[in-house]
Amino acid sequence: MIKRFSDAEILQMLGLRFKQYRVALGLTQAELSAKAGVSVMTIHKFETGTARNVTARPAMSRPQHSFP
Repeated sequence: MIKRFSDAEILQMLGLRFKQYRVALGLTQAELSAKAGVSVMTIHKFETGTARNVTARPAMSRPQHSFP
């Protein structure tokens, strides 16, 4: 049987992986926000799974943004 996740659970899991990746790269939220062109609050909300409109965060997913 396939486990079904709620939207909130999916956002939390994505945020956790995103944070793990950022930390593995040795970046602070401030450094990542400057590189991605979004606010620190946006990074924080995404990492904690509280961002409500993740489609409005295209800068963080574009391939041309390579970190570091």
